[in-house]
Amino acid sequence: MGLAQRERRDIWYKVAKSLGYRSRSALKLLHIHQKLKILDGIASAVDLCASPGGFSQVLAEYVKSLNQLSNSSYVPVLGIDIQPIHDLDGVEFWVRDITD
Repeated sequence: MGLAQRERRDIWYKVAKSLGYRSRSALKLLHIHQKLKILDGIASAVDLCASPGGFSQVLAEYVKSLNQLSNSSYVPVLGIDIQPIHDLDGVEFWVRDITD
């Protein structure tokens, strides 16, 4: 069974999709933040190896909410991956090899 098939059957994959997230990694980041508050106060972020964009999606939500509260200019999240990634509000994606 391929990875895509396993993910489709994985409960966390289904939960993430039902909540509008691109991947279950978004839920993992939210869980870590719930325990450690690692996203509080971030003004910008870089997501390396960003495909499919789950972390970037969560980061963009936190950066956007912080910048709306402080009335400062919006600073996007930068996602970098060797593969193209579908556009996401508040995130600029670069197709680059981070090992170059």
